Amino acid sequence: MGAGLSVMDGFIAATANVHQLTLVTRNMGDFAPLGNDLFNPWS
Repeated sequence: MGAGLSVMDGFIAATANVHQLTLVTRNMGDFAPLGNDLFNPWS
């Protein structure tokens, strides 16, 4: 089992969720289970 989500990643995800924003990241694996809309511009 992994270490879980960092506090800063949690703040980023929560902010995107509250404001109904797409979260832009290349770290899709950490954010995917949270249900945010995600976009990876590097893929």
